[in-house]
Amino acid sequence: MRRVGKTQGEADEEMVSELEEAASLPEGKEVDYLYAEGMACLYTRRTQQDPAYESPPHSVIILNDSHKFLLLEEHMLTFEEKLEIMESFPELRRKDVSLGRVNFHYEESVHDKTTVVYHLHPNGNGFVYAELIENKNYLTDHKGMVNIRDFTEQQIRSIIKESIESLSESTFEEIWVNHEKQELRLVYDFDLWNIYADDMLDGTFPTYNGAANYLEQEGFARK
Repeated sequence: MRRVGKTQGEADEEMVSELEEAASLPEGKEVDYLYAEGMACLYTRRTQQDPAYESPPHSVIILNDSHKFLLLEEHMLTFEEKLEIMESFPELRRKDVSLGRVNFHYEESVHDKTTVVYHLHPNGNGFVYAELIENKNYLTDHKGMVNIRDFTEQQIRSIIKESIESLSESTFEEIWVNHEKQELRLVYDFDLWNIYADDMLDGTFPTYNGAANYLEQEGFARK
């Protein structure tokens, strides 16, 4: 019974994840007035401050929860374009999964984690593993993933390159310091994130975000 319950729980969690991915939309530019003209898909904003704003051809519009128009620019790469970028990395191995989604694995990873690209979806959604990237400027979720739906080609290439490099490094260490110049080391050890004061273990966390949040709450910042 326990095995069945665990299996069902994992299936339910996967279903919730799939629904969240399918339901997400990219951020767009908010406008108050919209004018649409013919098959050219030319949308014009008419205000006193900005008499004419022309969007790129083939833009898409939606209404958000505040009933404001959101103008979604055409720069978002297609599923096929993103696939082409990812397949250009010889280090990655493609693996097709459910609902037309695609993962890419880095099998030479020195860590247990091998998934670099996770659930690239035909709707444009997709994630790249970034938890081990040093000095990262990416917003990661609880799995250490970054949503690349609105990334440009250069941004996708950069984060994948950084992800592969981070999985190739056998050690990861960051120094955090507070206003009193006290230093703590955040070290990735055996799939756990450990915080050390000199050689004394101060705390252990299952994820980087958990350790980073703790350090920030204690008044520390990356050095």
